Amino acid sequence: MNTKIRILILSFLFVIILSFTTRAQEVMGIYDSYTFYSNGVLVVDGVGKGYWEENRSNEAFSVSVVTSTGGYLQAIGDGIVGESKTLTLVELSKNVTFKIHRKQGKSKEQKEREKERENEEKKNSEIQNDLREARDYFNRAEKMTDFKNYQEANILYTKAIEIKPDYEKAYLNRGHNYFELQDYTNAFSDYNSAIKIAPDNFDNYDIRGKAYSELKEYSNAILDYTKLIELKPNSGNAYYSRGIAYSLLNEYTKAISDYSKSIELNPMNEKAYYYRGIAYNKLGKNANACNDWQKASSLGVIEAKDLLKENCKFEYSAAEYKKQGDDIFKLGNYNEAVNLYNKAIEKNPKYGEAYFNRANAYFYLKDYAKAISDDTKSIELYYYQAYSYNNRAIAYIELKDYSNGISDYTKAIKCDSNYAQAYFNRGNAYRNAGDSYLDAGNWRSRLNKAIVDYSKAIELDPKHADAYNNRGYTYKDLGNKTKAIADWKKASSLGNTNSKDELDKYSKEKK
Repeated sequence: MNTKIRILILSFLFVIILSFTTRAQEVMGIYDSYTFYSNGVLVVDGVGKGYWEENRSNEAFSVSVVTSTGGYLQAIGDGIVGESKTLTLVELSKNVTFKIHRKQGKSKEQKEREKERENEEKKNSEIQNDLREARDYFNRAEKMTDFKNYQEANILYTKAIEIKPDYEKAYLNRGHNYFELQDYTNAFSDYNSAIKIAPDNFDNYDIRGKAYSELKEYSNAILDYTKLIELKPNSGNAYYSRGIAYSLLNEYTKAISDYSKSIELNPMNEKAYYYRGIAYNKLGKNANACNDWQKASSLGVIEAKDLLKENCKFEYSAAEYKKQGDDIFKLGNYNEAVNLYNKAIEKNPKYGEAYFNRANAYFYLKDYAKAISDDTKSIELYYYQAYSYNNRAIAYIELKDYSNGISDYTKAIKCDSNYAQAYFNRGNAYRNAGDSYLDAGNWRSRLNKAIVDYSKAIELDPKHADAYNNRGYTYKDLGNKTKAIADWKKASSLGNTNSKDELDKYSKEKK
């Protein structure tokens, strides 16, 4: 073959090879120009169809022909970079130059997402407006209900429910109004709707249970109270209500069990004692009934006193009266506790513990003179003398009689030298004694005595936070701030909040 021809063929092949591997450089700016060759970037099938691919970031583009060597190409269309784009080819060319137009606008997907977001925001806004309107109807209905305008209120509750079909509270309130209007069918329909919406809301079962009870449908009431107890097992009122329902069905054993559980959860439930007494009486257990009526009476149930007079003809022992007094004392009913201690003392005039406990009841009733008298009697009867002296001292201090108070604390300590609280209390008395105390003029001497007593209390009870705290105040009064701060730090570490406040004040003063 002619050498020149060979050179021409080789040059031609070189150009072809080069054309398969060459790509134009990107032009900076709005437009990026690329030269694509038929090396897989522009793929053409045998029928005249093809597609253009470019793995770039997800941005809008369009394609148009700039030049076409050896032919003519229609390839105008829109798409997303990274997606395949089918182009119609009129005539193939081995070398076609395209221009990719970067659109200034948003892609189709972006527009669709924004549209979805706008629709969602619009929908949420409409929902919020509906909720506000429903709440407005509900609030107006509640005010109507307060004035017992049940029919007008229910019109508003109905509008609220139409806007918000799952408005549990609106159903419940509308049901209550229907019940008051004696429209029981609609009342229970609304109660049922409220429970369907919120099956775990124990209040709904309580309300429906009470409605059943009013209609004397006690079996249905028991079912609701049982469900209430499942949801709220520590509800003393739920057990009490179910006990009432059992009593009205003459199931007294089950009623007593529920009343007992109610009392366990709420010892101040005077009605539970009263009705449990009736249940015991129905079962022939009169002693138990009288005990319950006695407690109910002490808690203020007038009917219980009548039943006591009619059914309880026996007398309690001094110890039994004292125990009843102790139980009532723990409930904070100090006047009734005094009455029961009186009966104990009437039965046994030398009952030291009854005097001691009655003194405590008088103290909480702020009748300090009677408290002192009973503590004195307790001391005479040798009942817990150390404690009796200590308690009598506290009563004296309440009357600002520091001389007798400090004297009694000293006697308490003499009875029990390890009585930490007596040392602490005497320290307080020394610290707080005023003009009524014989040694009032020598305040420094009193404060030093207080420190000795606080220190002894701490020695006997190293975790006595109040002793550290009060000793800190006493050191402060004596001008020893270093020891005061040390005591307050210790008291604070033991949980005393006053000492923490003092440390905070001192910290601010230093700044």
